[in-house]
Amino acid sequence: MLGKLKEFGLNSYEAKTWAALLLKGTATAGSLSEIAGVPRSRCYDVLESLEKRGFIIAKIGRPIKYIAVSPEQAIERLKEQLRKNSEEQIAMIDEMKNAEIMHELNKLHTSGMEGIKPEELTGVLRHEKNIYNHLSSMIRTSVNEVLISSDANSLNEKSYFIKDAMKNLEKKPKIRILTDAPLSKEAMALLKPLAEIKTVSTVSKFCITDKAAALFLTQHVDAMNESAIWVNSAHMVKGLHDLFEAKWMSS
Repeated sequence: MLGKLKEFGLNSYEAKTWAALLLKGTATAGSLSEIAGVPRSRCYDVLESLEKRGFIIAKIGRPIKYIAVSPEQAIERLKEQLRKNSEEQIAMIDEMKNAEIMHELNKLHTSGMEGIKPEELTGVLRHEKNIYNHLSSMIRTSVNEVLISSDANSLNEKSYFIKDAMKNLEKKPKIRILTDAPLSKEAMALLKPLAEIKTVSTVSKFCITDKAAALFLTQHVDAMNESAIWVNSAHMVKGLHDLFEAKWMSS
């Protein structure tokens, strides 16, 4: 149980102290130190940390006693704190977009890309999170067209990525999707308002945006071992585009 409490964001001393207080209901720092096996010198810091997070409440009086907050309330408070922290971090990142440092970084990037041929911009993306962040970025920056070819199982699991990528776009590109079987009701509800969908006998897993870039996806193993190849070669992208069009017209 103490190991699982780390998922709440608690360290070892915090987990032991909170568990001890849950057991006692209310207790002083001294008794909690003895029950939890936390050094007295650390106990006050640990209790202060738990109080700031909303896991415990300090009673008025001497000696100070602490009251355990129910696990349900603690989770809700933790969620609210994480939400607040995320909103603050997002706001800071949004401010950076217009900061002078961003202009300097863009200059460095533009300078570094000079002289590099588009076909040289090919790389491997690893891990599910990185792959779908890149896919989302491709969709968000596309102007006219997004072509997606994927098996139904993958689309059923990842349809929300496509919907999220399209959210808040002023000009939405035209999306067409090829898949090898009917999608689930949930996936159809997400994708049908956004895209034309056709079913064909077999599909490869790739995405093309504006005939300029493509992303090949491997067979899904697990989130940590999934990989994809990003291709910026006009010749290869055209070949994939023609393959997509041929399958689309034949269905």
